[in-house]
Amino acid sequence: MQRALEIIREKLAKPAAQVEPAVALRAFEVSAKAAGYGSGPPPAPARVEVNVVQHLEELAVNLGPLLERRKAEANASKATVDADRGEPKALVVDQRN
Repeated sequence: MQRALEIIREKLAKPAAQVEPAVALRAFEVSAKAAGYGSGPPPAPARVEVNVVQHLEELAVNLGPLLERRKAEANASKATVDADRGEPKALVVDQRN
């Protein structure tokens, strides 16, 4: 294979007028193929069927506990900041839901 490449390089190293058109065209075709040109568009990604209603229901189920946890974290963070300032303050938790 190495020898074949050397021969092609020698033939293509000549001035353009002396290079056989068939050799130049074939070298171009092989180079383009090796570089991935002309291989067509990439395959389309696989379609995934999603039941939107079910997905939204699952998100809704997780939303309540997430909001409660974030609220508790925010209140704990506020209590820590207030305690660091030496200003203890009572936490007011809204029990209305």
